[in-house]
Amino acid sequence: MNVARADVVRAARGWIGTRWQHQAARRGVACDCVGLVLGVARELQLTDLTLPVYQRTADGVTLLAMACHHMHRIDRARLRPGDVALFRFEAYPAHMGIVADYLHGGLSLVHASAPARAVVEHALDAVWRDRMIAAFCLPGLVDE
Repeated sequence: MNVARADVVRAARGWIGTRWQHQAARRGVACDCVGLVLGVARELQLTDLTLPVYQRTADGVTLLAMACHHMHRIDRARLRPGDVALFRFEAYPAHMGIVADYLHGGLSLVHASAPARAVVEHALDAVWRDRMIAAFCLPGLVDE
């Protein structure tokens, strides 16, 4: 099935306000960053994957390996709305979110934020871009 980038962004924004909870993936109920990405992909019938078991503390391998196995890696410089960005905190890949078109220009990030305790959207600013270590395209995503 082919899905447009705008559909991914629309679906991701439908999760905004969902409470943050480790290992969860239910829109309007609870999710973490992986649960948001997998939940959106399942809603759009891009995958039938369920959440794998993983630790809350990043190990430097699991999140990147999962992303590389289930999505297509792309050049970070070519990041567009509907893509998935992977971020590091400290030395390890530890977080992911869905890139969107920011309402005030540029790109934004829709992600399940543990500090905010919910799915939020904000500008993909220089701080977040510096943390980004990889970018991915969901399987079945097409350009409009």
